[in-house]
Order: sequence, then C-alpha cells, then structure tokens
Amino acid sequence: MVLRLLSSAIRGGLFHPNCRHTMSLYIDGVTKIPPPIPAEQMQRQRELEARQRAMERKIRKLKRLEAGTQDPQAVKEYGRKARAEQQELKAFVDEHRDVLKRDYEREKYYGKTENKSIQIQGGFDETTDIAEDIKAEITKSIEEIQSEYDVKVDEFTLEDISEEYGKVPFQFQPVNNKGLFKSRFVINRGFNWEENLDKLNERIYNRNYKRGILAAQNTKGLIEHEMAHFMSFQDCKSYNDFVRRERELRSKYIYGVSAYSDSLEDGAETIAEGFVRIRNGEKVDERVKSLVDEYVERWRK
Repeated sequence: MVLRLLSSAIRGGLFHPNCRHTMSLYIDGVTKIPPPIPAEQMQRQRELEARQRAMERKIRKLKRLEAGTQDPQAVKEYGRKARAEQQELKAFVDEHRDVLKRDYEREKYYGKTENKSIQIQGGFDETTDIAEDIKAEITKSIEEIQSEYDVKVDEFTLEDISEEYGKVPFQFQPVNNKGLFKSRFVINRGFNWEENLDKLNERIYNRNYKRGILAAQNTKGLIEHEMAHFMSFQDCKSYNDFVRRERELRSKYIYGVSAYSDSLEDGAETIAEGFVRIRNGEKVDERVKSLVDEYVERWRK
C-alpha cells in the first residue's frame, strides 16, 4: 500500500538543501523502527539550541564590530565583550551538555564581504543570519555568472520567504509590474543556513547531489540554477510574454536530469538543472543540451 509518492514529498519540500531526513529501504516485519522521541524532549532541545544560536550570533556581531572599528579603545572594548560572551556561552553549554555541543566555527568572524558591483537589498550586508563566508560566496557566484553571460536581474534582495515558499535558499521571482515583466533574485532569510560555507556545501553535496536529487554540488551550483531561470525568461517584455514562455517551457520537460526536475515535470527546471550539470562537467542528454543552448547559452558573452 502506497501512502505517498516520493515525488510528492519532494515537491512539498523533502530533501531541500538543508534537509536532515534520510531515505532507506523498509521491509515489513524486518525493519525495526526506532521509538519516537518524546515531544517534550524535542521541544527542550529546540529551545536550548535556539538560545545557543542567539548567543553565537551575538559573539560574531561583537567580533565583526571589533574588526571593523577604527577607534583603538573601542577595539579593546568589543574584544572584551566578545570574550565575556564566549565565557557565558561556555557555561551555558556545560550546563546542558546532555543536549548541546560547543561549535567554535559558529563563533568565528570570517571577515568583511568585499565591495561588489551588485547591490543586494534587504540588509544583506548587515545580517548576521548568514555567515560572512557564505555571503561572500553568494556575491562571488552571482558575479561570475554575470561576467560570462549577459544576464539581467532587476533586483537582488534578502527576504524571509520560508512561510510561503518553504525551505529554499534562493528563488527566481517573476514580477508583474503594471503589465511589464520584471524579475527578482531573492535570498531567503528564513532558510536554515549553516554556520559556515564548508558545512553548507557539505550538506548540499551529501544530502542532495550524491542522491541525484539536485544537480548542484554546492552553493555556487544552486545560484547557477536560479540564474539559468533569469536567462530563460529575460527577453520577455510583458508579463503576458512571461506567461506564454512559462507555458512553452513547461511542455519541454525531459526526464532524468535530476529527481527535483522530475518531481515537477517542468521544462524550465530541466533547463536550469541541465545548465548546472553541464557546468559541473557532466554529460547530459543531447536534447537537454539543445534546450540549454537555446534558452541560456545564447546569452554567453
């Protein structure tokens, strides 16, 4: 008896880049299902981890202020405060060592994001919800694509879209601006970002790429996917043009590029995932390559 198709679960958000779920074979009468964790224990762990994350964010903020200020006295004061916060965090973790574990990587400050040509709205530069090295990688990956392709993005912004769109890190958003087609690249503030780039990339690779769920091997690949969407639609002038193009691309779906694109059966996802596969140096179906050439590669500089 099939309770729910895997493709339906993926469409609903299963195996997103930060997902902790796993997939294994179940044999009736053989597989032993572990007992469920009591709700009270799960709630306690969530609350304690949330308090730990808040303390870690405060430490990173103080270290960032220490690194960025020009006043020698202020540098000493911020350093003193950061050390005091770390002592408080240590005491808190020690008190709840049955649940918590000290992670020094979460307390590190990775340096200021370099000046860049793109402007990301929504407090991207100031936010402490995303580690500095992840922010730098986001900026670098976008600029790399822009250096290779004539890609048009009307707005880059940081917003919490998790309630409406689920646990996606990035999203291509079409906008109907008084009948004209506009586009937005949204970075999801509500995404459960890892504490540093290495851990985020490790999760993407192990939980999604290795399983064939996504074509992206890392954060850069996820951004390449979204940028392929922008290029697929950027010659649309009116919003009606966009709607017609969306309908046209949906019908061009080709099976087998990734589990994600297969779950949606959408040609736009075939193109975006195929583009990432090609940039990975992987072989794709010639039909997929033709679609990528037609809708994306034509914008190469």
